[in-house]
Amino acid sequence: MSDTQVPAAPPESVGTRDEERLKPCRDFIDRLKALDKGELAMLRRNSGLIWPEARGVAWFFRLLDAEGRGRDMECFFLIATLYASTPERLRHPKQPAPRSFAGTLAQVGLRPNTSAEAVERRFRILLDAEFDRIVQGFAGGEMAFRLRQSVKLAAAKEVSIDWPRLLDDLRRWTHPEKRVQRQWAQDFYAPPPPIPVAPQANAPSPL
Repeated sequence: MSDTQVPAAPPESVGTRDEERLKPCRDFIDRLKALDKGELAMLRRNSGLIWPEARGVAWFFRLLDAEGRGRDMECFFLIATLYASTPERLRHPKQPAPRSFAGTLAQVGLRPNTSAEAVERRFRILLDAEFDRIVQGFAGGEMAFRLRQSVKLAAAKEVSIDWPRLLDDLRRWTHPEKRVQRQWAQDFYAPPPPIPVAPQANAPSPL
């Protein structure tokens, strides 16, 4: 028997696990980006509804992979209707979106002619909101209603949304340890400092 030991595989990083979990969400948003104007209009007309109440969007199932057709299907449908109801310039933002939707709302509170106190009250209500329990899992309820209001506010204030991240967070919203809610609270009240931009090699030195 050989004494040669096979080296252990390096531990998987948190970032790698995070990206793997986000992949089906990114793929879904990419499929939403490819929809034509008529399909987006049909999704907008069903905004505020859960799937059993929706009309004229049976084709929605072609956007879903195996994960999307599971217990989280209502989260995918909710995001699709919110995405379709957002102005095109914010569906394809030029600037990167905040890390989470809590970060989006934090930026909304900094916009001119915006009451930071009102935005904070809205955020606290959203953070405590829950989906309704249905046979297939969770859907609708106060969470969908409050989120819809907050997405409209973000759009009105021209603050972009990380749609794959929001979808992933909704899929984990009902976790008993409330990990997403804890992360949102941190992103709103104690956001990480901005990453400094490295100076260009040929940039003139300051006087």
